Amino acid sequence: MKDDKRPAFVDQLVQLTTDHALDGLDIDLENDVIDSNYGVFIRDLATKMKPLNKLLTAALATWNAEKIPEVALKEFDFINVMSYDQTGPWRPDKPGHHSTYEKAVEDLQYWKNKRHVPAGRINLGVPFYGYVFNSLNATSMTYEEIVKTFRHGPKMDCRLLIDGGTVYYNGIPTIRKKTQLALQEAGGVMLWQLLQDDPGKHSLLKVIDKTRRKGRK
Repeated sequence: MKDDKRPAFVDQLVQLTTDHALDGLDIDLENDVIDSNYGVFIRDLATKMKPLNKLLTAALATWNAEKIPEVALKEFDFINVMSYDQTGPWRPDKPGHHSTYEKAVEDLQYWKNKRHVPAGRINLGVPFYGYVFNSLNATSMTYEEIVKTFRHGPKMDCRLLIDGGTVYYNGIPTIRKKTQLALQEAGGVMLWQLLQDDPGKHSLLKVIDKTRRKGRK
């Protein structure tokens, strides 16, 4: 957002939070959208939001973290680390897990140790979806679809499809383990996204909540 457009845009965003009695704003700008104007945009937003006691948060990815300037990072009340999408439909030639536990550990260590964000201001992002790779292409599949398709799907992190493809995702054991990691090393868990969850007994949201309650007793 360039200098001549930014003030009006910032005012509109702030007005949106007041008009709808929102808690705040979450900034999800990624890849080429993050440019030299990002830092001053976040600074100007914070200047207007904080006197109103509004939250200013961000969804951030480690793969483009070098684009996030310190001046912006210090203004966020907390950050949601998108620890997923290490591969996907945009990389059909690179099949495999897109959101491993090991990557979650690595991402948290980066933001804590290299960017010096306090653990309490970091949420670990977890996926409620998977990616299907076959010999021709790659597509996405919600966790709810995975549960309905595979009898033992919730207990696994990958399953073979009838057509020979493989779907990679986070099942209950991995989500539980990541939640435990977040309780120990971060401030909480962020998920993408709720509508992709299974509404029944295999719900990942329920797993997260149960693990959280047990871990904080």
